[in-house]
Amino acid sequence: MDPKEIEIKIGLSDSPISGLQERAAGEAAELLEEHGFERDRHMMQRDLYLSHPCRDLGETDEALRIRTVKDMDSGRTDTFITYKGPKLSSRSKSRDEIEIRIPGIEGMRELLYRLGFSKVIIVDKERRTYIKDEVEASIDMVSDLGCFLELEMKSGEVKGPEERLLDIARELGFEKTERRSYMELLMEKLN
Repeated sequence: MDPKEIEIKIGLSDSPISGLQERAAGEAAELLEEHGFERDRHMMQRDLYLSHPCRDLGETDEALRIRTVKDMDSGRTDTFITYKGPKLSSRSKSRDEIEIRIPGIEGMRELLYRLGFSKVIIVDKERRTYIKDEVEASIDMVSDLGCFLELEMKSGEVKGPEERLLDIARELGFEKTERRSYMELLMEKLN
């Protein structure tokens, strides 16, 4: 059974102002640590989302992106190409996900452009991750969008892990979740 990305997203601040995002991120970090999460990584991510030349990935609820990740602690930069399948639940952003590390963005981007893929949007974010057991919590400050908390697990099934993440969100004091991706939220904001 292929691993699935089970993800719950929570909006913390819808302000694009960095000072307000930093305040929301700081409060979320304190809350996570109070609930036993340990700081893991601090990184900058740039996601290039692509459109398919023969089908509308928005219509099929799929996504293709090239992500560049700079680890702010080590300075190391990695690049990944990721396919995300349609959402598998009406309560979360759970999806099939295939992610492959690639040597860099330039060659892959050029190859895909020559095959007819084109740029949809770039999403830039600062991400701080926290870990507790098999749950990863990410505090994301997304450029031009706001601050968000994501709770994520990898699993072969959706229902059990999804319930666990929803329970953790409630324990943290959050009831409302966001199913739209950062790409979808930014596209709505721009239109």
